[in-house]
Amino acid sequence: MSIFRENKQKFLDEMFKENSSHRPNYEEAYKSNIEKIEIDKNKDLEDFSKDEIKEIIGKKTKSKNGYKSVTESFVFEYLDFIKESKRIQKQKEREERKKNKIQEQEKLKKLKADRIAKMKKYVEQKKVFMKEFHFDKEDVTKKTYMDCYKSAIAPLEVYKGKDLYEFIEDDIIELFESMPTTSINVKRMVRNFINSYFIWTESKGMNLTHHNPLQTLDNDELFELNLKAFRKQFLSMDETYELCEKAIKNGSNYQDCAIVILARNGVNGKALSEILNLREEDIDAENKKIRIVDEETGEVRYIDIDIRFLQWIEKAIDCYVYDYKTKNGNNNEKDFYDRGYIIKSQNEDDEKETKDNAYRRISKMCECAGIRPLSTNNLIVSYMFDLLNQIREIKGDDMENSDIEYVYRLCYPNSSKTAYWTLKEKYETYYGILIVGKDLRGRVYNRKNKYDLES
Repeated sequence: MSIFRENKQKFLDEMFKENSSHRPNYEEAYKSNIEKIEIDKNKDLEDFSKDEIKEIIGKKTKSKNGYKSVTESFVFEYLDFIKESKRIQKQKEREERKKNKIQEQEKLKKLKADRIAKMKKYVEQKKVFMKEFHFDKEDVTKKTYMDCYKSAIAPLEVYKGKDLYEFIEDDIIELFESMPTTSINVKRMVRNFINSYFIWTESKGMNLTHHNPLQTLDNDELFELNLKAFRKQFLSMDETYELCEKAIKNGSNYQDCAIVILARNGVNGKALSEILNLREEDIDAENKKIRIVDEETGEVRYIDIDIRFLQWIEKAIDCYVYDYKTKNGNNNEKDFYDRGYIIKSQNEDDEKETKDNAYRRISKMCECAGIRPLSTNNLIVSYMFDLLNQIREIKGDDMENSDIEYVYRLCYPNSSKTAYWTLKEKYETYYGILIVGKDLRGRVYNRKNKYDLES
């Protein structure tokens, strides 16, 4: 029995489950007029073209069952059966996706509630600590301490599931590495908070080990760790592609890597809009440029690209499937849905990929590369660093604030007049320099971070 005949058994079983009197005629029609053609063409009847189907139904059977052509009836009823089976299968898949989505939302909701509950527990204890240990401090000082705690310490407590007084040396090092600031004053305040909290918890009998990890850690090294961590946030172009290659080797895909590569080459937009709206026709391979249309104003800008970018994006365009791990650890292939965008959607019901899915895909790609999730904002900043370095090579010490603002507006045309100062601070911190000069508003920036009017 051929594999093609095996495929027809389910159809015949379904069609004649109540009355099998005509089944022999259908089986004979298939065996005499269809099966040999399937074997010759090495494909199932469902994959036949219209001309190939005409070739079959043009033949008559010797059956006396009253049909004009049993073969013709077989062909069209089988094709209808296949079409209906696929429709039912797709419906089941949609229902399964909706079910999984609801379960995922419930899971995330529970995780969020758990994090909030843990955070509340940790914060309440720190409020008691501030009230008892720092009772003589001004309210504004207490608030500053608590703000430092909430931004630098509390998230790590929630992540590790333990209170600050249970932290060991490695936890403290990780805390300083992950702090979202390069300010020495803020880092000193955080260190003072930690030190006084360990003293307080020991006096309350909470810290049973009677060990303060800060006693064995060097202050200068802790503060330097944060600067190293700050610099690690920004990637050179070579580092970006090396990271993507590592991710591919460890199970990621070219589609997910493309999100990172696009951001590193200056494509981003509000909520990743420029990345998710980018179509194949927006990439000019011949002139090596990307065409970006501003969502708000409709204005067009162009980004220069190189051959390496084109090679990766071409692979991303040709990527139609991705693997995902099931709960039992098995790998299953799923289809991307191609709507003409560079970044294909994971969901059949979505016209284009959602920003939430895109962020999750970046996290999965980074997991394969063995690093923490990348920030698309930092990738854009890395791109702007490249542009600023090109200007710096030409102008040297004559580089001005206006150059910073010019580069910033290339990526964020609708930004406010002062938005570029964050880029300036990051660039100066990363390269250990101070840019002094006139900005686009005709004012001079001096080393005391104040403006002086210039005639």
